[in-house]
Amino acid sequence: MKTYNLFVACFFAIVLSSSVVSCGDDNDEVFKVDCVVRDTVEIHVPNEGGEYTVKVDLPGKLQLEKNELILSNSFCDIYEYRDGKPLCDTRMEYEKTLSGNILKIVVQRLDASAEYSNIIRILDEAERVVAVVRLVQAGRFMEFGDLPELGDRGVAIANSVAERMTVAMSNISMAEQYNLANRDLFSMNAYGYIVNVWDNLLSVHNDLVRFRQEEARLLDVYGHYFNVYLAMGHSALVQLWGDVPYQLCYKGENSSKSDWKRLPQAEVLAYLKTDLLAAIEQLEEKRNLPFADADDFFFVSKDVARFVLANIYMFEGNYAEASSLLETILSNGFYQLDASKEYDKDRSQEIIWGLVQDEHDVLDDFNFRSSSFIPYATLTDVYLSLAECQHYLGNETGAQEYLQQVVSVKGMKISEDSFLMQLKNIREQLLFYSGGYFCFLKRNGLVVDLYGIEEYRLLFPIPTYFIKDFEGIVTQNPGYGA
Repeated sequence: MKTYNLFVACFFAIVLSSSVVSCGDDNDEVFKVDCVVRDTVEIHVPNEGGEYTVKVDLPGKLQLEKNELILSNSFCDIYEYRDGKPLCDTRMEYEKTLSGNILKIVVQRLDASAEYSNIIRILDEAERVVAVVRLVQAGRFMEFGDLPELGDRGVAIANSVAERMTVAMSNISMAEQYNLANRDLFSMNAYGYIVNVWDNLLSVHNDLVRFRQEEARLLDVYGHYFNVYLAMGHSALVQLWGDVPYQLCYKGENSSKSDWKRLPQAEVLAYLKTDLLAAIEQLEEKRNLPFADADDFFFVSKDVARFVLANIYMFEGNYAEASSLLETILSNGFYQLDASKEYDKDRSQEIIWGLVQDEHDVLDDFNFRSSSFIPYATLTDVYLSLAECQHYLGNETGAQEYLQQVVSVKGMKISEDSFLMQLKNIREQLLFYSGGYFCFLKRNGLVVDLYGIEEYRLLFPIPTYFIKDFEGIVTQNPGYGA
């Protein structure tokens, strides 16, 4: 940590045309003056705080601004309290006094990871601002014996993310089924599911980016967890829509239409892969338990990040890297294959990560499943994905061994079809409703031949309202018109 001299830590921030600022005025007979200001000065304060004296070199009676605005971060209650106290500071804490033209400032220690700033305004008798002192206090790295749990606001955000992701993932399955049935994707039901997925996954991304950005200013301990969820949602968007919007940071009211332009899918996936590789290094090596409470849902393990990254690698055709990640999940031994072909979230030993949804009515005109559980990542999927990887790596013996493991435990029978058709039939029986079946068919070139749908429908249409809102920036996917 860089050490700052408390008596000479003065730097210019905003120097107006009439500014006159000096630091370290040793000629003052009464006070040790750190800064002399006639207009604007910036004082950089170390994390541990300090005491500062500023001489305002202006005539007349001076006064401090009444009702000073103290800049704060309202996100501190994302963390649990310990011993009845918050884990981090939401703002700078300081006291200030003005005697004549001498301003004294005492800044307290800051418990946060990023720097904070605040402005002290000095007024003349007419209450006009004549001088400004800006305090900038450095943050610090804070160590914890164990990772903080979520506080009230953190739980609320985690629950909101879980709800939106659940709705999105369940609607992915429904939109896929409409598409595979070769139905019009702009029909009322199918289009509603597509818009629902698009809206919810972009909303999840926006919320998580804001949450990650604000949390980084406080303790900066949750970033890798955010990135796993961001990768889950955006990898699904890329696989279904191709080029998609992707915001690196939350801009709020400062955002512009151009911030929502579609980025090339390779660029988006590069961001996701970088974040996931970093997450795998930092997350805990443990059995993932996603259903007990918000903390269990939010604090995912290394294996969840590995599964998401392996899925991206398979989409890109990088089967060697995908296989390595999946083999690590298998060798960890945290999960076991179940004989059941259904996934009971309370009893199944093979669920790595999943989502629970509210029951909904089955549509009369199509065989949509009404299920309360969406098995996003299971050991069955790991085995079948490994079989697919080994097939493309030229290891047909290994591919069959992984396939037979699932067939044997589940008590299934497979025909003498080609390997990919065997794999397709097993996935169809076990993972048809997981929201990834369509993407499996796509990456293996099976959609057009087996289901007879037009090739352009390998990508979903961009919702028309989104194209209208961002006219000239966002264009429709080929085949769906303007």
